[in-house]
Amino acid sequence: MIAADDVRTVEQLAELADGLLQDLYARNPGDPTFEQFGFLDGRETVLDFCGFGELGCAVSHLLYMVHESSISFPSDAIATLHSLADRIGVRNGYATMMDSSSSSPTNTE
Repeated sequence: MIAADDVRTVEQLAELADGLLQDLYARNPGDPTFEQFGFLDGRETVLDFCGFGELGCAVSHLLYMVHESSISFPSDAIATLHSLADRIGVRNGYATMMDSSSSSPTNTE
């Protein structure tokens, strides 16, 4: 059963990531982030997954957006996302990135 609070959390984090990505695009549309698929429309992808009851897929895509882009995602938001991924059983290869860098995610403010 998907908890409504978890869906809201993912939606809020997707909004935050989207805002940061849109800001980055406005400043530097040639940033290598935008050579990859799924960033500029990532918010819609995450929300679509949530709408279809696929919270794990939504979390996976959001992890990708946060860790594979050039945005500076707040460390508390990354911690929330990683905690949620762990709690709902999403395989999170980015967790080792945090562990290997003294618990400091790579894309933080």
